[in-house]
Amino acid sequence: MECRKALKMRDDYLNRTLSLQKRRLVEEHLKECERCTEEYNALMEVGRLAKEQEIKQPPQEYWESVVPILRRRMSEEEQPSPGLLFK
Repeated sequence: MECRKALKMRDDYLNRTLSLQKRRLVEEHLKECERCTEEYNALMEVGRLAKEQEIKQPPQEYWESVVPILRRRMSEEEQPSPGLLFK
């Protein structure tokens, strides 16, 4: 398998959504291609580090300040714009 083909299947391989046959082809390629193996290992490390990160919730003050802004913007979007007819 060429690196180009392995690259096209990379995301599906990482997400484990490839068919068994295609998965085996990618695995065989990874055994033979040091460059693709290094990239695969780097992506796995990024995924591992991302999973370790704690997701922090914003403080209550954030929500108290953001909600009114969002409501105002949504209200503004509901207003019809003047358009060409009203120039």
